[in-house]
Amino acid sequence: MSETTQPANQPQEIAEKVAPAQTSEQVPPKVDTSSSATKNAEPTTAAEPVAQSPASIQNTPTEAKPQNAADRAVNGEQAETAPSPTGRGADRVSNDHPERLQNADAQLQNEDRRTILMNEGKDAKQIAKILESEAKNDASALKNALKDAEKAHKMSAKADKSITQANSRLEKAIKNHHDIAKKLERLKSDHEAAERQREQMHKELELKKQHKAEIDALVDERMERVEKLKNGKAILDRERTVQRRSTINPKK
Repeated sequence: MSETTQPANQPQEIAEKVAPAQTSEQVPPKVDTSSSATKNAEPTTAAEPVAQSPASIQNTPTEAKPQNAADRAVNGEQAETAPSPTGRGADRVSNDHPERLQNADAQLQNEDRRTILMNEGKDAKQIAKILESEAKNDASALKNALKDAEKAHKMSAKADKSITQANSRLEKAIKNHHDIAKKLERLKSDHEAAERQREQMHKELELKKQHKAEIDALVDERMERVEKLKNGKAILDRERTVQRRSTINPKK
């Protein structure tokens, strides 16, 4: 049955490649491939698309280079698969001929159906593993981000604490500087007073020395007078003694 339906589908699929801008609402008319009349009429209904060459079909301006899923995700578009070059991909079957799925499924053997279901189950498991891996990666990234944020908060708190400690040390340094400045003012005043007192004591010492020198000169003068008086008295005493003897005993 598949050999009889294949020639009827090719002209229609070539026509769809020529006009890919048609919407999903423009569904081609259903063709009953079971009758012999339609088999003979199919080449004439799609004669115009068949007349075009493959080169002209490939060079049509409406056919763009398909993007991959990553490019469509980056551009914010829905990731869709590119149409099959032969027009016989899964998108053609599901969009243009939904009844073919039921017919093909009805013709499958039980063993083939089990094989297909197993393959579909494997695909579903693979997709589930991919989703689970993505979820684990997202959870790990979130966990790492939370750890980094917590570390940043701790570093911020530590920085605030260090700022508080530095401010406290600065206040202590300012207080010490103020106290030392006051002590320095007092010491400066005391130093000036001590300097004045020293100068006063030096002047007093000079006066005392001058006074002593004057007294020493007076002592020397008076001692000299004493010596003169002593010498004069001695001379006079002797002269008076001689004179008195001569007066009392003149003959002698």
